[in-house]
Amino acid sequence: MQEREKFFYIAFALCLVGWVYLGWGFLLFPLSLFFALYSRVVNLAFWALVFADIAGFSTSIYALSMKFFGAVV
Repeated sequence: MQEREKFFYIAFALCLVGWVYLGWGFLLFPLSLFFALYSRVVNLAFWALVFADIAGFSTSIYALSMKFFGAVV
């Protein structure tokens, strides 16, 4: 079980980087969610990370659509 817990920290780092570089969020947030699910850590931090990943992915898609199209499509 100790081996898989390391993936939770990788998922957390990817989520943070996704929020800093929002343009890369469409790749980093799903990857972060995959690592969080693979780690099999289920506690309050896991659910907070899942919420942050979903919110970040949505915000990333919104920001990219505003950048390229000028409006939400």
